[in-house]
Formats: sequence, C-alpha cells, structure tokens
Amino acid sequence: MADSPPARGHSVALDPLDRFFFVGWGGNIGALDSCVLSPVDGTAVVPCTALQLDFGIFPDNIVAENSGKFLYVSRVGGTVVYSIDQTTGALTSALGPFSTIVFNPGSVVADPMGPYIYSLSVAGIHVYQVDQQSGNLTEIPGSPFNAGVSGVFSEFGIAISGTAVSGPAATIFPTTGNFGSVTVGGVSGTQIVSLVNIGNQNLSVNSISINPSASSFSETNTCASTLAPNANCSVSINFTPSSVGPQTLTLHDFARLQPHWSRSANGESADHRRCGCLAADYLT
Repeated sequence: MADSPPARGHSVALDPLDRFFFVGWGGNIGALDSCVLSPVDGTAVVPCTALQLDFGIFPDNIVAENSGKFLYVSRVGGTVVYSIDQTTGALTSALGPFSTIVFNPGSVVADPMGPYIYSLSVAGIHVYQVDQQSGNLTEIPGSPFNAGVSGVFSEFGIAISGTAVSGPAATIFPTTGNFGSVTVGGVSGTQIVSLVNIGNQNLSVNSISINPSASSFSETNTCASTLAPNANCSVSINFTPSSVGPQTLTLHDFARLQPHWSRSANGESADHRRCGCLAADYLT
C-alpha cells in the first residue's frame, strides 16, 4: 500500500550505548527506521533498516531502555515492545501492545543508569521497571508520582540527568571488514578501523601489535598512549597473503579493567566487545 500523503517524522530515539538511531515516521502507513551510528563522527551508516507498521499506525513516541536491548513504541492501541538486534539495530516485535501504557510525545525518558522508564502525564510522573530479559514493563508501587507536578495541564517535556558510561570505555568501528580476494604475494587495499573512547575519563592504550605468526597482516596506527573522552585514533591494516586460502585477523585486547572487544578483519563473524589495548592473532 502506497504511503500517501508524503511521509512525515513522528519521533526519534537514540540507543543509550550510542550504536543505533531510531526514527518513527509515516504518511498513511507508519514505519520505524533503525540506523547504525558511527562512534567516530555520529553519522548514520546507510542503508538503514526499515520496519513497516500497519495502515494508520504511527510511532508517536519511542524510547530505548538503558541496556539497549528493547525499544518501546507508543502508538494507537498502546505501547509495543521491540527487541533490538545487537549488531544491526533491526527491530523485532516482542510484546504488546499494552493498552494501559501510553507515552505522549516528548513525555518519556529512560534512566541511563538503571532499568526504569519515566513518563509524564496530567496525573504525574509514571515510573515503569524494565524486565531486561523480556522487555516487559511493570509500573512501580505509588506511581504516578505527582509531587511537584500538580496542576500540569500539558504533558510535554521530561528529562533526566546522568550518564550511561562512567570511566574509560572503548569501542571499535566498523566491527567487520573484508579484504576480498588478494593474489598470493599481492597487497590488499587498506582496512581502517577506529578505536573510540566513549567513556568520560581518559583511556590508556597500552599497545597495538600483530602476532608474529600472522605475518600476512601488517598495521600502522595513529594511537597515542592516552585517548581522551570522545576522542578516536585509527588503525590501518593491510593483507599480503603468503599462501592460498581464507585467513581471518582478529583484534583483541589484554588490558586490565577494560571492557573487551574483538573484530574480524576478513568479514567472518567475531565477538563485538570492547577494549583498552590491542593485539592481533589470525586464523586460517
């Protein structure tokens, strides 16, 4: 069914881990777009993944809870819970609609530090606890709370203070790469990955190296020993195969007290975790 009149925006939400951006829109037919974000400059990686809703069903308000596993979409008929694919950001309907839970535009926010969602209405502030296994919402005892919000005649506008990341925290972008087919003895094009400090304190980068056994790969980098909050550095990797057959380079870290990540440099799947310093091994 054609979407006419022209599509218009209804709502937006940001993954609390800054990986994905969600847009609710539609003309006659509502839809949700999921976009992967670059942690380097915040731009969306296209194409975004689109999920079409039913005729006349528009995502009036959307919010992602703090673990980044679930997106809540308030629409005609109540609120629907969608699970978020942790790699692509694609959405899959999980629960609902819950007809008793409605988020008015601009009236909902997720707690960045805990499993709670806050919604403002003329009755006060509703507080819902998130089940981070199923995505289910349970309104806590005493909610809605109306102390300090009595006499509210418009339920637009609510905010919460706090930060989702405390201390240094590293991530990598992009999470996979592929050198394609390279002739034995030839040199591939350069694959560049960015190491980004998404935390609020300096990140120590102890070392970046490739295991001597992975002699088909080489790297250069722009990383200093310290990476400031929101700063990034680049690791450039080349592939010069010495034998025939698939080879996979996996970057990983051995830093203490840092989250961990791993990345496949040849397009084969690898764990997407976080790191403080880098090393590299390879598999044939």
